[in-house]
Amino acid sequence: MIGRICAAVLVAMMLSSQCVQAAGADGGDTELRVYEFPVLDLPYNGKAFPGMRQSMQMSNDFYYLLHNSWLDLVAEGGVNDPGNWLNQSLPIFLFDMMSGSLPLGQGWMHEEWHRAVLGRRGMSSHNGIYDFKSSSLVYVDQVRDEDLIALKRDHPDEMVRLHSAGFESQYEQNLEFEKQGFFNNHYPAMGGAIFLNYASNIMYMGMCASGSISGTQTDDANRLDGASIPARDFTGLDCTAWTYDLFRPNEAYAARGVHPSGVGINRYRKFSDLAPEERDYLKKQRNLSFLNLVDPFLFGKRQFVTGSGDWFWNATLRHELAPFGYDIATNVFMKERDGLGIFGAVHFYNNDTGTHPGIEVTLPRYPISLFNKAAHITPRVFAWTQPENLLFRDPSAKLGGLMSVRLDMPIASGWEMYCELEGKTRGWVAGNEYLGGNVAMRLGVTKVLEMKSRWKVAVPEVAK
Repeated sequence: MIGRICAAVLVAMMLSSQCVQAAGADGGDTELRVYEFPVLDLPYNGKAFPGMRQSMQMSNDFYYLLHNSWLDLVAEGGVNDPGNWLNQSLPIFLFDMMSGSLPLGQGWMHEEWHRAVLGRRGMSSHNGIYDFKSSSLVYVDQVRDEDLIALKRDHPDEMVRLHSAGFESQYEQNLEFEKQGFFNNHYPAMGGAIFLNYASNIMYMGMCASGSISGTQTDDANRLDGASIPARDFTGLDCTAWTYDLFRPNEAYAARGVHPSGVGINRYRKFSDLAPEERDYLKKQRNLSFLNLVDPFLFGKRQFVTGSGDWFWNATLRHELAPFGYDIATNVFMKERDGLGIFGAVHFYNNDTGTHPGIEVTLPRYPISLFNKAAHITPRVFAWTQPENLLFRDPSAKLGGLMSVRLDMPIASGWEMYCELEGKTRGWVAGNEYLGGNVAMRLGVTKVLEMKSRWKVAVPEVAK
């Protein structure tokens, strides 16, 4: 009964935020709808597809296309009406809830980011979303014990990141939704999707930190899996395994013991498998995850206006699990009225021995002229200090960074081709498969539609 009441309250919160969003958004006359179709991401696609960025782009397109199609169908003039939530916000929210278990939905992307960490090392796996099972347990299966043994032995930092990559995907998707809403004025009733990403991550953290739920879920999964190693998930409850391997980078993977069936390694970790210090740390992360709700977008506030009226701005908080502990960040969105856009973030990376800073700045779709054609570049600069070996108990930190530039060139009416070059040192960057140094090139095609803004509120005609 309590669970049903909580669910009803959460749905009411979401719907009210959608209405506030529609009523209070202050946008321009137009919105820029950008659909990205990734083609190539090297060197990652030399071993696997899709990568983290690619699966997120595909999932984003999925939500944007369906949200826009529904609103174009039912919204008069394509404009969101806060009083018509029954036909607009509610169906979209119900779709978003159901789509989590469909290919290209949020659940699919969550599992793909786990798979991307395995794919980085050429390890094969299977996304259980494609099985269309009615079970609430969705696996990344067909993973060999031998691969997990090698990953833990040779790359303990990547083993920890493997467990947390699903959480990372949903936070990064929210950030992309918010960037589109702020910089491109493209926000087709995305409040529900953002809410569901936050809610599922926070609730998942709560499951991991509950002794009774964690134990029951794990025992049920082991019983259903039986003696078949390919049928098993790669890890069980993500955040319990994350905590276990975070604290034990030097423990051999086989030390988990034998699976209850007597065949293979006992992969899944329960809350009861954690030491008292580890349990406390997991509970701390569960509590810190609520910081993600400090997000004006979630409550319908896409932007605020400075006193001069010349600039718009917004800011959000972010808590994310990392290979060495966690990151607390402040994301800042700024744009000049009809001009320059700036995204920045200040990071505080935390492990067991200290806190280390990081800062990043991006200029989204900065207009340039190239070969007498209007084009756009998106430069990004990122500098940080992070634990030297990206491990929980590293006593020292090391300076690192990332630089990238993306060029978007028109190739036909409403179509652009993009090419992005990126270089990074060793370090963890959310949404990047590589913890070591790497140089990457990404290619793709975008469909760009400049449309009448959904947020343009018509001025009522004066009665004569």
